[in-house]
Amino acid sequence: MSETATDVADGALAEVPEGGAVVLFDGVCNFCSWSVRFIHEHDDGTLRFAPLQSEVGAALLERHGLAADYFDSLVYLGEDGVHTKSDGAVRIARHLEQPWRALWLARVVPRPVRDVGYDLLGRVRYRLFGKKESCMIPGPDLRSRFLDDPTDEFGTAGQTA
Repeated sequence: MSETATDVADGALAEVPEGGAVVLFDGVCNFCSWSVRFIHEHDDGTLRFAPLQSEVGAALLERHGLAADYFDSLVYLGEDGVHTKSDGAVRIARHLEQPWRALWLARVVPRPVRDVGYDLLGRVRYRLFGKKESCMIPGPDLRSRFLDDPTDEFGTAGQTA
């Protein structure tokens, strides 16, 4: 990994509070952007966010051995490791307020079964919910939870969360 990517990843991870985690998401997916806004409204404040398409997203993917164009799943980076697909989603639930925190119980369902549902939604998400031309720009409150400036090189001016 280049020194620049390492520095970017290190700087981003330094912004995560103790007990917190990073959620990398598809920044052009409307459903994914809605999900980030929902999480922000209902979590414990320890989650940080970055679009997979951002410089920080790419650096964190590289650091954890995932391809820079890994856009098929959210990525949850926590103290207990890297989790994708339904494993990442159920770990996010641990950070949510009740009743949403109860979704953590879905972990008892075997991962292959959970991932079938996750993959099905992943295949149709753009058709059902649409896709932006560029990453979202969050409002001021949510922006403070992003690891990088979401107005960076993606030409996102004018889009709001």
